[in-house]
Amino acid sequence: MSHPSTGLAWGWCSLALDTSNGPNISFEDVDSFDTRYAYKSGSTWIKITVDSSANETGRVNAIEMDSLNRRYIAYTDDTADSVKIAFQTGSGWLFETVASNSSPFKCLNVDVAPDGTIGVGFADGGLFSGSRMLVYRRIGGAWTLRSISGDGYWDNGAFAFDNTGAIGIAAGGDGAAALSLNHYAISSAGVVVSQLVDSGGPMGQDSLGVSLDGQIVVLSAGRAQQLWLEGTSAFGGFVTRGPGEYRYADVANSSATTHVSYYDSSTTALFVAEKTGVPPIYGPNEWTSVLVDNTADVGQYTSIAAEAGGNLHVTYYDNSNSDLRYAKRTAGVWATTAVDTGSNVGWDSSVALNLANAPRVSYYDITNGDLKFAYHTGGAWAAPQTVDSAGTVGEYTSLAYDGANVPHISYFDRTNGQLKYAKGPIGSWASTPVDSGGVGQYTGIATDTANNPHIAYYDYAQGDLKHAWHNGASWAILRLDSAGNVGRNAQIGISGNTIRISYHDLTNGWVKQVTGYYDYTVPSGVVITDGGEFTTSATTLSAAWTAASDAETPIAEYRYAIGTTATDPGSGYVLSWTSTGLTRSANRSGLALANGVVYYFYVQAKNAAGQWGPVAASDGIRAVKPVAAIGDAKREPDGVWVQLANKVASRDASFYFFYVQEPERSSGIQVYSTEGSLPAGSLVKGSVVTVTGVMSGAGAERQIQKPRVAITGSTDPPRPLHMTNSRLGGSDFYYVPGVGGSGQVGSPARRGLNNVGLYVRTSGKVVSKPSVILFVIDDGSVPGGVLVSNEVSYGQPPLGKTVEVYGHPTQGGGLWLEGAGAWTVLD
Repeated sequence: MSHPSTGLAWGWCSLALDTSNGPNISFEDVDSFDTRYAYKSGSTWIKITVDSSANETGRVNAIEMDSLNRRYIAYTDDTADSVKIAFQTGSGWLFETVASNSSPFKCLNVDVAPDGTIGVGFADGGLFSGSRMLVYRRIGGAWTLRSISGDGYWDNGAFAFDNTGAIGIAAGGDGAAALSLNHYAISSAGVVVSQLVDSGGPMGQDSLGVSLDGQIVVLSAGRAQQLWLEGTSAFGGFVTRGPGEYRYADVANSSATTHVSYYDSSTTALFVAEKTGVPPIYGPNEWTSVLVDNTADVGQYTSIAAEAGGNLHVTYYDNSNSDLRYAKRTAGVWATTAVDTGSNVGWDSSVALNLANAPRVSYYDITNGDLKFAYHTGGAWAAPQTVDSAGTVGEYTSLAYDGANVPHISYFDRTNGQLKYAKGPIGSWASTPVDSGGVGQYTGIATDTANNPHIAYYDYAQGDLKHAWHNGASWAILRLDSAGNVGRNAQIGISGNTIRISYHDLTNGWVKQVTGYYDYTVPSGVVITDGGEFTTSATTLSAAWTAASDAETPIAEYRYAIGTTATDPGSGYVLSWTSTGLTRSANRSGLALANGVVYYFYVQAKNAAGQWGPVAASDGIRAVKPVAAIGDAKREPDGVWVQLANKVASRDASFYFFYVQEPERSSGIQVYSTEGSLPAGSLVKGSVVTVTGVMSGAGAERQIQKPRVAITGSTDPPRPLHMTNSRLGGSDFYYVPGVGGSGQVGSPARRGLNNVGLYVRTSGKVVSKPSVILFVIDDGSVPGGVLVSNEVSYGQPPLGKTVEVYGHPTQGGGLWLEGAGAWTVLD
């Protein structure tokens, strides 16, 4: 995008960079009054004349480069009073007139969309400023205009294409919209969406009105003496122009028509302005303004309600006669009547329609200091009712009907400096204080789909905006804004579960808005899947969880914490609550995980109303130490959790135990389950496994207890190592005795490397049978021979025979037979 800046004399210049960041500058030659551009070649500037066909061109100019480094130069031709463009194509330069009878002094911009569409924008309408922003797009070889009307003089602005071909415009001026900055978006189809970015005027000081659904806001600009209209996402523009139209306004909408009632102080009359069409609303000429009542000084404290079919109901104060009046439009015809003439009545009137579209109005009785209510019976207005007369009450009243046809009124209790609330039915009013301590002015009330009231109001003691709502059982109160003196003219609208509150910021002279949700149900819980039963990382944990749901409002946020209990402890977390936004997973590093400790993720969801759902907990993940070799595992003390990967089963598993060893047969260890949880039948000799468990058995045969076993593959069943009786068990291996000991104790009087738990074979003569599961063999290398443990079902070899046995050496120097067929008679 180009950015024009002032040059010498009348010469303006603009800078654009090519794809190599080389500078290209368009400018007016103030000697020849020609349009020129310059670019840098090495260290030399090359200057080119673009247009010298008229007495003066280029006084205002702008340059842009596309992705092929082609130049696009927009400039003024003062002789022809036009805006032109020169741009490069594959065959040379093209010169075209963009707009005739236009003399922009500022804001000239040029840009190129990704599809090659060229855009030229500028402010038009005068030598030093413009009354509108113009954007021309070159489509199909023709220049198409899109005008952005202003209410004064736009004298600063810029625009650019986005990557979809839509145009974004920023523009500001010093006319009637003084000190305002606006943004306009023009889609590739030409649809305009506009938004007020900032306004320095005292907007909303005298009045604010919000439609029931919160979609339309009407506000006054006291200094500019205008009414402005705004949608929830777009600046709308002013309703009328002229002096005095700045006090006491309200807004309603019916289908696609917006209706504004307002008091014109210059004519002391009541008017209604209307526009059909969905906001945003762009300018004054699209509005129709109708005089409703000018029989006296009438129209202050006005309120308006609209039926779906377009019939309108307006209440207002008759300042000449001190009465409350009412105007109704039926089939385009207005009729007015007095509602209450008993005393000085009618300030702060608020009109609402019941489910039959019958008008009801709450208002302030100035003479008696009471809150009053009037309703239409279908043929006439019934005698007004006094809703509350306890002290001076009833100012700043607001009325709403809920879906059950029950009226709700918010109002100010001046005697006690408090916010009060009254609820029908008509004739059976129940009044109650809601908030106290210098609060309750400028109230606005609306009801939600559960028929509960929501009140926006001003805390004049603190200068804050507050929101009170009833949840069906009690009142809740929230301070929404305390930045400066804020909250006057508070108005509220509800659409679905969305609440929108508009209010005046007295400190800055702004209109401010806050949007939120109400929700009477909390989000559902989630189901968490953590990183598994074990983690071998000492610093990182991860988890993911299912989506939460809420029947009323969207899910706005997830958060998680990490602790060491199976349920949320509420405090003392390893990691305190951390937001993930809408991401349903977490991968947390930088932790200091303790070996053997089980860590739990706790997750809960928050809805758009700010309510947190129940806390779900994961099933836990235990921190274990990854150990490369069985020998390394044996060097760990009892109680340390380890994980051994890619080890080979050297014995078929029962439900309670089996053996694993290194693939190269350097060491082995028993895996023992007191719970009988091993995969007997599927885990056989030769299975490749990963074993996770806690080290145990120092001072005896080491074991991995509380095991979790994963079969990861298979290989050929391991062959046993052959050794003499004297080497069974071997010597000590890094043995540390005592509580929490480590290493592996060897066998007394045995020689060689420790092989307790390794799959071996040895032989000897059967010299005795101490029991049905024991026999002793002797190869002459160990005095007294070696005790062999067997099971009854496997039987025993005959005495005196030489046998070969297969199994696993034990700490005591004996041998635990592999199982059936684990001994063979050799003679």
